[in-house]
Amino acid sequence: MIKKKKLDRQGQPAKRSAANPYLVTSLVFLAMLLFGHFFLYWGESALAYILLLYLIVTLGIRLDDISRLIGTSYGRPTQIPEDEENIIGQLSDLRAEMAKMTLVLEQIRDGMENRTPSVESHDESSGVE
Repeated sequence: MIKKKKLDRQGQPAKRSAANPYLVTSLVFLAMLLFGHFFLYWGESALAYILLLYLIVTLGIRLDDISRLIGTSYGRPTQIPEDEENIIGQLSDLRAEMAKMTLVLEQIRDGMENRTPSVESHDESSGVE
């Protein structure tokens, strides 16, 4: 039986470490935390600082994934639109996605406004005028 190699987004054989950067990053930071705690006697503030660095690095990895999904590579688009119709189509797709995001954000805002009681309703229920 022939094993198939995993391919990355560009169709190249994926390396095990590059296939899951979150696992590699987590293991490196876990090793740093354990070494610092047991051998360097780091306190809570040092451990919190390492956790902050971990979150920043993880966010950077996620943003890199998102930029690759969008199709940019170091500021250069991978596919250059060839005609006006293609550009107009992409702009209308962007407009539709922005409308969807705006709707979701408005729903979240409305949900948060409904969840927090207003000052006026609190005054009316307590009998204060």
